Amino acid sequence: MNLLTKKVKDMIGEEKTYLANEEIGYASIRYFSLAIGDNNKLYSNNEFAKQTKWHEIIAPPTYIFETNQYMSKEINEEGYLGHTWDIPLDMEYSIIRGGNEYNLYSPLLPSTLLEVNWKIIDIFEKQSKNTKFLIVTSLIQYFDQNQKLLAKNHEDMIYMPNTRNNE
Repeated sequence: MNLLTKKVKDMIGEEKTYLANEEIGYASIRYFSLAIGDNNKLYSNNEFAKQTKWHEIIAPPTYIFETNQYMSKEINEEGYLGHTWDIPLDMEYSIIRGGNEYNLYSPLLPSTLLEVNWKIIDIFEKQSKNTKFLIVTSLIQYFDQNQKLLAKNHEDMIYMPNTRNNE
């Protein structure tokens, strides 16, 4: 069974860009910081934030990588709204997050309108004890409305065949 077909290899270099319809906003930053249990006043108290080098509220560093506020597509049949690559495999598979390398350059502000560019930079096949699987590496770049690069994420997603459903 070869998962790394020509059709799959041809996806290397594919890109998708999403443009946010609205600003990040103060409320979403506050809710995110509450959800992760981070009570840093820089994320919720404007008077405190004005005294910092940022001069305003900023989002917690990981917020930019976890938000889907920039998505403008329909929820899929599994109830997922985030980005996915439609890898052309002739079998059912599960997608598992394999790892991320985050690079932060500038904070996410409440007034930010995100533009997020996804690009497949590599796809390779690996062999586990029981089956072959694919690792799809994407470069995700996050820009503000002025095209300032805010962050990058190198993400590995594992496409694992569902062996029970494919026998």
